[in-house]
Amino acid sequence: MNTKRIFFIGFLTIILFSFSCRKYPFRHEVWIYNATNNIIDCKLGDPGPFETNNFTLPPFEKKLIYTDKHNDIFEVLSNNNNVTSVSFYNQKDTVIWNPPLQEVDIIEHNFFNKRSWIIDNSFIRNKEFVIATFTITEDDFKKD
Repeated sequence: MNTKRIFFIGFLTIILFSFSCRKYPFRHEVWIYNATNNIIDCKLGDPGPFETNNFTLPPFEKKLIYTDKHNDIFEVLSNNNNVTSVSFYNQKDTVIWNPPLQEVDIIEHNFFNKRSWIIDNSFIRNKEFVIATFTITEDDFKKD
């Protein structure tokens, strides 16, 4: 009887240990945030890997444009998935950014600059989310 109890406790320990070591899958989300006072028309590649390529973004709102379990935003942009350019239009100005993906000084705010993105890792219900957000600002529309 004592042997059965030891066997049961050992078996239960192995099962609990296997669940605790399980790696939960990542979920990558990509958001665009409009930090301007204007409505912005967005065009992201043609056709591109994004869930929606053409959309309107009201002031101070954000939109989910991409989700994936394997590829983050930098893998998508660096693999040239038909993202030939990214355009944002407000009522009076346009900003267009073109590949390639780079990592340059943060002063050069650009859709294809890795340092222009905010990356946040979060756990929600035992799943790890990697949330990338690109913020469009008033300064992006200023002409030199």
